Amino acid sequence: RKLSPNQQQIQQEINNLNTRYNELKYLFEQERVNSSSSRQQQLVNKLLQAQEKGDLTGIHGRLGDLGQIDEQYDIAASTAATGPLNYIVVEKTHHAQRAVEYLKKYNL
Repeated sequence: RKLSPNQQQIQQEINNLNTRYNELKYLFEQERVNSSSSRQQQLVNKLLQAQEKGDLTGIHGRLGDLGQIDEQYDIAASTAATGPLNYIVVEKTHHAQRAVEYLKKYNL
């Protein structure tokens, strides 16, 4: 069935709105991811600063900072393992427990 010119115009407006919606949804998701990564990095930095001051011990750092990935696999590995690369590596379990207590104590 053929659409009238008015219906065609409305359909085009719907298509434009759907496109804009998808663009905004993508931008929102990107901002959410960036904000989350930034927050995680802030927490890691706070823990490392606390260790430098002597408030904490046994923290080695962020997993992604402790090793190297071959250049040819870097993008794939970084994309696939975004979460795990932000894990904090500690020497022993009690170091992790103290780090969590520290974060809670200072409402971080």
